[in-house]
Amino acid sequence: MSTKRTILIAAFIGTAFLACHKPEHPGFEKSASGLFYKELVKSKDTTHANYGDRLTLQVVCKSEKDCVLIDTRRTNQRLPLVMRKSVYPGDVFQAIKSMKLGDSTEFLLGAKDYFEKLERIKLPAYIDTASMLYFTVKIDKIEPKEIVEAEHKKRMEEKQKMDEEAKASEPVLLEKYIADNKIKTKPNKSGLYFIETQKGKGDLVKPGQIVSVIYTGKFLTGEVFDATDKQGGKPIDLQAGAHQVIPGWDEALLLMRKGGKASVIIPSSIGYGDGMGGRMKPYTTLLFDMEIVDVKDAPPASANAGMNDPRNSQPHR
Repeated sequence: MSTKRTILIAAFIGTAFLACHKPEHPGFEKSASGLFYKELVKSKDTTHANYGDRLTLQVVCKSEKDCVLIDTRRTNQRLPLVMRKSVYPGDVFQAIKSMKLGDSTEFLLGAKDYFEKLERIKLPAYIDTASMLYFTVKIDKIEPKEIVEAEHKKRMEEKQKMDEEAKASEPVLLEKYIADNKIKTKPNKSGLYFIETQKGKGDLVKPGQIVSVIYTGKFLTGEVFDATDKQGGKPIDLQAGAHQVIPGWDEALLLMRKGGKASVIIPSSIGYGDGMGGRMKPYTTLLFDMEIVDVKDAPPASANAGMNDPRNSQPHR
């Protein structure tokens, strides 16, 4: 699905159909709130959506030039929407509130208002400022609020259980890794295992200095999840001790010198804690092979140096 379609899907959930300022739109009726609409299919069902209910919708959006911006029918997809109170008169929630299960209705929405006021982004160049968007909406399913809330509660309970299991298993997995790899190094007070593999030259890195680092990040299984090789192969520059990376990295960098190499084991307490989504699961111990290829004193305007670090632009905790 294209970026334009993705934006429309995301925005549709919170969008509002605004009043049309043209004199007339043949074939469309105008509601008291200024909404132009056309009933395409009028269902015999009497079920209306209440606030908090979850709707499953078919959505088609076209520009006045008949350019299809989104069409859930093409991919046989449906758009979920939790019914909420109207943001202002004539918005999408008010429009859908008047529809019944099985109804299909076409609405008009001012393109400029849609993008700039609702999505809060600049109107795309391929859409005229004064043009309208044509939305066709069909309600395929309405699920009561109670079901939605029960499902949410169940997901939260399952996540909490998984998090608790991961938290309990982390020290067990770490202890096994230490034993299996015959690691004799003792952890620092923070829990960081710092294993120097090549001593660098000069002084230790000082807080505030800019360091250039080559690294490979792995899970305890040995699977590589990130590396400078995956970021174009160039070292990353960051400011040591400036909380621009996870605490375990900040601590490790200050134990190294230019030209130094180290393998570090970072438990989640000084890593990503209860997780950051995606492949980084909650309470995950991480392994990093690190090399400092350069160290420089920070220039006056370097306060934001390193903010493009591929692992994390801010410390997890």
